[in-house]
Amino acid sequence: MRRCSGSLGECATMHIMAEWKFTLPGHVKSSLSSMYHRIFPFWVRLRCIASDFGDRSPSLPPALLRFRVSESFSVGQFNAIGEGCAMQLADIACAFGVDILNAGVALDFGCGCGRTIRQLLAKTHSTTFIGTDVDHEAVAWCSSNLAGASFFTNEMVPPLMFDFASFDLVYCISVFTHLDERLQDLWLEELFRVIRPGGILILSVHGRNAHRSLPEFQIQKLKSYGILHLTSKKLLGIVPEQYHTTWHTEEYIVSRLSAQSKVVCYRTIPDGIQDYVVAIKK
Repeated sequence: MRRCSGSLGECATMHIMAEWKFTLPGHVKSSLSSMYHRIFPFWVRLRCIASDFGDRSPSLPPALLRFRVSESFSVGQFNAIGEGCAMQLADIACAFGVDILNAGVALDFGCGCGRTIRQLLAKTHSTTFIGTDVDHEAVAWCSSNLAGASFFTNEMVPPLMFDFASFDLVYCISVFTHLDERLQDLWLEELFRVIRPGGILILSVHGRNAHRSLPEFQIQKLKSYGILHLTSKKLLGIVPEQYHTTWHTEEYIVSRLSAQSKVVCYRTIPDGIQDYVVAIKK
């Protein structure tokens, strides 16, 4: 369901699972799939423990927290993606006349363990950064280790604890790529509530490069409905229960945002898995 970004062994395992889908009887496939989904979270936790016994810097979050936001044990990948997202956000905001480092009050919705916000905090700025997430452990780590920002937990459904029009800028990286349609509609309404008129919302969605990994019948379903949400038990106990994987068409997400925005812009990242959508609140 998710793009394979792990080791050669992990990718081979996923390939074998895919082959089983086509070569084994239904009851055997079901039993093997159930076994795999029970074993995988246990294996992830063992890998995370081993990773933390390595040379992890005290300034980096533990491996399990990193895995929750990237499905990778790689410190280098964690840092590189965080830096890349921060640069893309700055570039997109600049295109709309906003300096993200001097943007008033900014909310990182779904901040996780700070993969992106830590990169922004490392630069000189006058922006007041606030992060929020459903992951209590990640928020606790950020609160204790990332100076210069405030962090809060939120529930899986709105509302947030913030007042109407509290933020000049809200961004959410790889959040709407995991929520079903009902939760997305609820959170879009809530995010627009806390953004001031004229403020900016930037969110990422799975782009066309990610669509190509889907089988043809799912691509057709995505084109027909504009949104495709697939569930999996693979990461049960590792990520929040409601987090799965979602794809959008450009037309669908632009239409959804247009209801409360005076400007909506879809920005394709040619070599990326996720694209960005920018909305300016009416």
